[in-house]
Amino acid sequence: MEDQDRKLIMAKIEDLVKWVIKNQSWNTTWFSDPTTQVRIERYLNSIREVSYKKAGGYSSSERNIFAIYPDWMEFDDDLFPYCALSISWDSRYYNLEHRDILGSILGLGIKRDKIGDIIMDDNISYVIVMEDISSFILTSLSKVGRAKVKVTYKELGQLDIPEPEYKDIRTTVPSMRLDCLASSGFRLSRNKVLPLIREGKVYVNWEQIVKPDYIVKEGDLITLRGSGRIKIAKLSGLTKKNRITVLIQKYI
Repeated sequence: MEDQDRKLIMAKIEDLVKWVIKNQSWNTTWFSDPTTQVRIERYLNSIREVSYKKAGGYSSSERNIFAIYPDWMEFDDDLFPYCALSISWDSRYYNLEHRDILGSILGLGIKRDKIGDIIMDDNISYVIVMEDISSFILTSLSKVGRAKVKVTYKELGQLDIPEPEYKDIRTTVPSMRLDCLASSGFRLSRNKVLPLIREGKVYVNWEQIVKPDYIVKEGDLITLRGSGRIKIAKLSGLTKKNRITVLIQKYI
């Protein structure tokens, strides 16, 4: 997403906050990506008159909706305006991927911010969508590419979300600098990693970081645009040569 798009989103968020304060009632946003969520949360935390929650249908969701409400009010999580759809196909003949499902839904004329996470699991996909477009998808989506699909409602509490897969990388680094850890986790030389960081292609906990000497902590998530993400899972002390022992999880 371009910075100009995020500026437009933040302008909409500001308008929404003004509406909440004026009407002393709650309202919700649309789905946003994790990087945009960092900006939204930073802004909402600066407004004393409102509180907020964010959710995306299940505990580890990446694309989320914000509920914004007056600070004196309590918000019921059941009011989040999303639901889950199940999309299934015959896996003997077709091998559908995330991009196939997303492309077919967008092909119906639906905007990206109406769609939350898409979870792939063998011959089925679970899609979190805004409630107001769910019936349209149910009646309009019959094919994904050349594959015939069946679309049904799915109770959010019954979603069978597969655990993320990753491989362990055990390594040592001279320091907890971003360039050191990104180099080890993505198997790139530091000379290749440095320009990628400075060009804004590396994110820590979904926030763009352009300083190679940024200090990363245990538990942080590092994303390299186009190359996936890694988690700094565990620090295990120092070696005899004073290097830091790190367990990195590279998501598959």
